[in-house]
Amino acid sequence: VNYLTSAAAEMLAQTSCIEQIVLGRPGELLQSVPGYPGLYMLQVAGHTPGSQIFIAHLRRGMGRQTLVFAGDIANHIDGVRHNISKPPFYSRFVVPENLQQLEKTRRWLQALDQRPGVTVLLSHDLPALRASGVPEIR
Repeated sequence: VNYLTSAAAEMLAQTSCIEQIVLGRPGELLQSVPGYPGLYMLQVAGHTPGSQIFIAHLRRGMGRQTLVFAGDIANHIDGVRHNISKPPFYSRFVVPENLQQLEKTRRWLQALDQRPGVTVLLSHDLPALRASGVPEIR
């Protein structure tokens, strides 16, 4: 547990515009999100306790596009494409991370990102988010 966890949980508990949903059964890797066909959640750990990746399958004309929302696994898409870790100071002192787990996750995301029709998106990479074609919510 890092020092940010209890403060974040308290903030979410006080927010009235969200609903907390517990997905699936313990031990399930890929869990569907009720009410959202084609949306799945994967617990990945490594960055912070409870780290998750969301996978969305979207219909695009006669085909399908898969978006992988990988949160904070890396700070920019090159971190995934070239297996670049976050700066050592950040991973040691700002948010203590499991570097081995993050490397496994980056390599898995790297393989996904190379597949046709799959786009990996990261929370902090605004230029890549904009270039992806995913509509911006304002």
